[in-house]
Amino acid sequence: MRFRVLGPVQVRTGAGWATVRALQQRQLLAVLLARAGGAVTVERLAAELWGERRPPTAVATIRVYVMHLRRMLGDGPARTLVTRDRGYQMAVGDADLDSLVFDRLCREGQRSLAGGEPVAAVASLSRALALWQGAAMGDALVPGTPIVAAEAARLEQRRLGALERYFDAQLHLGQHAGVVEDLAEAVARHPLRERLREQLMLALSRCGRRAEALEAYRLGRALLVADLGLEPGPGLRGLHLAILGGHGQ
Repeated sequence: MRFRVLGPVQVRTGAGWATVRALQQRQLLAVLLARAGGAVTVERLAAELWGERRPPTAVATIRVYVMHLRRMLGDGPARTLVTRDRGYQMAVGDADLDSLVFDRLCREGQRSLAGGEPVAAVASLSRALALWQGAAMGDALVPGTPIVAAEAARLEQRRLGALERYFDAQLHLGQHAGVVEDLAEAVARHPLRERLREQLMLALSRCGRRAEALEAYRLGRALLVADLGLEPGPGLRGLHLAILGGHGQ
């Protein structure tokens, strides 16, 4: 891989992984990586970086930023940062950017799980989740740009989906005791995520911790009602009733 966005935005150089120090240059790189494979016009880049406070020197400043980034990337005959369609494009392959690798591994894991191959699903999804080094593009989000913020939100949702499928595969393999603490931690971080809470309840119930599973439901329902004004969905309610009836296995 040559670029990371699953955490701080980083570039692999001859000396290893490096961060673009200047915030706006880092944001420019993040915008281009968020649209990897597609060109972003100079006008759009200016709007992303400055919004309504665009300076009269915006176009010239962007060119300077691009020059610095090209020096960092190595501006040889096969450029990575190319000029295209009145703007710029990051010409990256599927293996060059960690978010593209992550998406590929997630698709592999999902196919394996749907095909009844939980061992293969665990292998793919654990590799996908191991790519994360922190919040997606976290060091390019303050202040954020619209494109970067949208891509970061998409990636975070994909991360949660991958985590849920990983736990599904582990539970399918009977590894409830091994994942119960990880599930408890995930629920604490995402208390309104019903699927994670359902998985935690199932793991607790299978570990013989029925009272804790019921308490997890009670706390989750209270949060959903208080924060969203919603009752739990059918999956969570159905598992709650099954555990009450002694069938939550």
